[in-house]
Order: sequence, then structure tokens, then C-alpha cells
Amino acid sequence: VVKRGLMNIGLTEASLTKAFEDEAQMKAADTYQRERADSLNALESYVYDSREKLDEYGKLKEFVTDDVRVQILEDLEVAEGWIYSEEAEEAAKSTFVEKKDALFAKIGPIQARYLESENRPVYIDRLKETILKYKVQLDQTIPADRVCGRFGLV
Repeated sequence: VVKRGLMNIGLTEASLTKAFEDEAQMKAADTYQRERADSLNALESYVYDSREKLDEYGKLKEFVTDDVRVQILEDLEVAEGWIYSEEAEEAAKSTFVEKKDALFAKIGPIQARYLESENRPVYIDRLKETILKYKVQLDQTIPADRVCGRFGLV
């Protein structure tokens, strides 16, 4: 792009400004479309991933009641159908985010129970190590001949 100068070639100031504005609008539109597609893909992935985890052999099955699990699986099926509908083709990025958030509100607590169950042995081991450290420190602080009974001192 060349600004009109002494040689009277190039774009006028107004044309140059308009070209920059048009370019900025096109970049914004491209960015929005990319983010919209990413949101749609995130929703679709979440639906498939959640269905796999909640199905008959999924790892989340034992952390939810059957009636709630069945309802969530139905919600996931409805969401999948919507993803491939004409309505979804016209939907805004925010709609995909809202639908994913609504599903997460139902599935998130189940995933949290699963993670808590998975991490429980690690936390129990850490607690045992901490108790042992305090016991060792207590044994070093109070001589054995001064300990009487369970907690009493002589």
C-alpha cells in the first residue's frame, strides 16, 4: 500500500484508512470464526469423552447413580444431535460455550468424586508419613523413661 504523495500515485488518506479498517475487520472475523470452530470442537470432544467415561464400562460409572447417569447420557445424546443440526451451524461461539458449561455442571462433580477416589491412596500415604515424622520428633523430644501411660509424663 502506497500513500499518495508528491507524484500523485497511491491511495488517498481516506482510502488508506478504509483499507486498514477493512483489514482489521477481516482479521477480527477470521479470529472469531477460528474461536467459534474451536468452541464447537471442544463441545463435541467433551460430549464424546464424557459419554465414553459414563457408559456401561466407563471409569465414572461407579461414582454416579444409575438414574443420574442415564439422564446425563440422554443429555449428551441430545447435545450431539444438536451439534450436527442446522441450528448449530448458525449458532454463536457463546452458545457452544454455554452448552459445554451446562454439561460440565452435571458431569464435573462426578469427575471430582472419581479424582478424589484416585488420589485418596496418595493422600493417605502422605498423612501416614506426616504422622510418622511427628512421632519421631516426639520420641526425640521426650525421653522414653519420662513417658507414662498413653500421653502422661512422669
